[in-house]
Amino acid sequence: MTKRLMILSLALIVLFGVAPFIAALLASGLAHAFVCGLDQASVHACMVAGVNVGGVLHGMFLLLFYAILTLPLGAVALAVWLVVAIILYFLHRRRQAF
Repeated sequence: MTKRLMILSLALIVLFGVAPFIAALLASGLAHAFVCGLDQASVHACMVAGVNVGGVLHGMFLLLFYAILTLPLGAVALAVWLVVAIILYFLHRRRQAF
């Protein structure tokens, strides 16, 4: 149970840290696939199946600026996770020795 929880928490920490990059890459890939312009300065019209998704792609692309916040927080959470993992490892080894 503890092992699954540690793996799940590690996955969530990494996902939290890289989520802005994933959103920006997804927006960039979709804009490229639909042959639309995408930049930080303005919203470009991007028609997909009769719907303008340019604003959504622009918003997803601008989420990249949140990486300034999520990367350091993810690094701190990863350091805390590592300390907890080391403590649990030594506690497990100590129980096995007795």
